[in-house]
Amino acid sequence: MSETQIRELAIHPVHRKLAEATFLCLDKRGNLIIDETTLRLIRTLDELFELSFVAYQLGDTNWVQDICNAIELVKENVPERK
Repeated sequence: MSETQIRELAIHPVHRKLAEATFLCLDKRGNLIIDETTLRLIRTLDELFELSFVAYQLGDTNWVQDICNAIELVKENVPERK
């Protein structure tokens, strides 16, 4: 497989985030549901992911760990899907 073909197969991180956000907004029947709570959840997770990248670039492993713990806490408190 050529390098060009491999690049064409690669999924951009933004598309992964969009897929994750969409998955979080599906009910049990697969219907897309987006409400204010869901939008806040997605925004919070995105902000934490971006902040963790900054902390990583600064080499502050304690800060990265704190942010990762916050991400896990947010994920644990995701409301049940209908």
